Amino acid sequence: MSNIEDKMNEFIPGIVEDQRRFYQVASDGSVTGWWLVPNRYTSTISGPTDDHPLGNTPRPGWYDETGTPLPCDPREKTR
Repeated sequence: MSNIEDKMNEFIPGIVEDQRRFYQVASDGSVTGWWLVPNRYTSTISGPTDDHPLGNTPRPGWYDETGTPLPCDPREKTR
């Protein structure tokens, strides 16, 4: 295992202050789970997930941890 893989395995999702769980649905219907800090492009980890609150056929886009649709990527600053 490479050093970078070791570091990734040591990462604990949710440990970064203000980091929360989000989901992104691609146009093909695949769902990726993300740990992000809203309004910041930093401290992220993501990967495919079958464990999500989005139901069987979610629409493409971003969702919060409860499955509520979001207007944009949560890392983008909104006013």
